[in-house]
Amino acid sequence: MSVQQSSFSDKTDPVAMGEGIAEQAAALELAVREAVQQGHSLDTLERRVFDAVLRIGHAALELFFSQQGNGDLGESVTTSDGRTLDRSEQPAPREVRTVFGRHTFHSYVYAPGPHLKIELRPLEARMSLPTGLNSYLFEEFSQFFCVEQAFTMSRRGLETVLHQAVCVDQLQDINHRMGTQAHEFLQNLPLPPSGEEGELLVLT
Repeated sequence: MSVQQSSFSDKTDPVAMGEGIAEQAAALELAVREAVQQGHSLDTLERRVFDAVLRIGHAALELFFSQQGNGDLGESVTTSDGRTLDRSEQPAPREVRTVFGRHTFHSYVYAPGPHLKIELRPLEARMSLPTGLNSYLFEEFSQFFCVEQAFTMSRRGLETVLHQAVCVDQLQDINHRMGTQAHEFLQNLPLPPSGEEGELLVLT
C-alpha cells in the first residue's frame, strides 16, 4: 500500500482537493458499515481503516502544501544587515517526508547571487520546516524504533507501521542529529532549587 499518492487528480484546485478528502472519509464510513453487514473480522477492518487513514492524512497535507503559494517576495529582498538576496529564476522543488508519506512543493528561494548558497526560503520559514527531508513528527516516530533497536530492524518497523521504505542512512542521520540536540537541551535546563536536590549514592 502506498501513501504517497492521493486519490484525486487535481492537485491545484483546493475545492477539488477538499472534496477528495471528504470522498475518502465517506468511503471509509461506508467500508465500516459494509464490514458490519458482511461480518468481517476486526483485524480485516482495522487494517483497511488504517490504510485509509494514512491516505486521508496524505491528502490533507497535500492540500496544506498546495495553499502556501510560491514564496515570491519580489525580485530581491534586503536582509536585516543590509545585504541583498536575489530571487531564483524558477521555483525550486522541495520534498518533505511526513508520517503520511512524501510530499513535493515548489517555491522561490533567495541567494546573494547565481550558484551561491541559498539563504532565504520564505515558504519553508513560514511553515517552520526542518532543514532536512523528514518532518519533526516523522523523526520523533523513527526514534521510538531506533533508540533500542538496530537501524535495519528500525527500518523494517517503520515500513510495517507507516508503510514507507526508509533507508538506514536516513535513520542514522536522524538519530545522530537528535542525539546532538538532546545534549544541548540538557545543557540548557535550569538548575533545580537547592532545596529540591536529592542525594546521590555512587557505587564503584
